[in-house]
Amino acid sequence: MNVDTQAPREARRSPDPAASDDGNVTAPRPFSESLAAAFRHLESTVESALTLLRVRRDRAALSYRRTIARAALVAILVVAGLVAIVAASLEVVGGIVGGLHALLGGAEWAARLLGGAVVIALVLLAVRSAFARQSRRHMEQLEKKYGRTRVDERDRRRARAPRSQDAA
Repeated sequence: MNVDTQAPREARRSPDPAASDDGNVTAPRPFSESLAAAFRHLESTVESALTLLRVRRDRAALSYRRTIARAALVAILVVAGLVAIVAASLEVVGGIVGGLHALLGGAEWAARLLGGAVVIALVLLAVRSAFARQSRRHMEQLEKKYGRTRVDERDRRRARAPRSQDAA
């Protein structure tokens, strides 16, 4: 009688984790299989990373194209607005010249001359007011940044200066 066949099943099991449920010990995986599995995981990871990079590249390209399209649309709208403003300005100048022509008794050359002078004066006035507004804003920003004005600084210097006492 064979002692192995009569031993309980638990006693026949090997403590080896590679053992199968029926108690037989299975051979551990060869190194080549483990290495192949590691390479498969690495390949999968690299492929996922490449896919992610492609998606990000495509998104960046789409964003760039959208930005260019928006810039082109804004440029077209700005040009159209400027054309409308220039056309309206020409109509206003034409009306001014027509009024001066009638006022001056039919002297078209004088009306055109005065109309041009009025337009030049208006443009110069607009440029001057724009520069004055920009200069005022710049000064306000400087005052805000430094928290004082030249007058404040001069007053501080005067307050710090030693006062001479009159000899009596």
